[in-house]
Amino acid sequence: EAARLSGGAQLVGLSRDGFVVLADDTRLRVWLPATGAVRELPEKTLPEGAPATALAVNPDGRSFAVAAGGKVLLIDLNTGKTLKELGLPGGPAPN
Repeated sequence: EAARLSGGAQLVGLSRDGFVVLADDTRLRVWLPATGAVRELPEKTLPEGAPATALAVNPDGRSFAVAAGGKVLLIDLNTGKTLKELGLPGGPAPN
């Protein structure tokens, strides 16, 4: 075992650079196992009341995609801001 992070995660995305993106309920965290550092992304990164259902880290290590609330969001890894948004077929209708 190289590293262990206490607490659970529903989804995990691994990067080639060695960091890990974790999703639990409606929160996203970035963990660097080499140093043990954990950084929480802003609360509003995911749509309110929409837990993440899928997660994948971009090979460039600068962003990741997460499915939540009938959408796929491309999120900047450093800021937690949404870069692009794609509605999924059969997803909730926009307000």
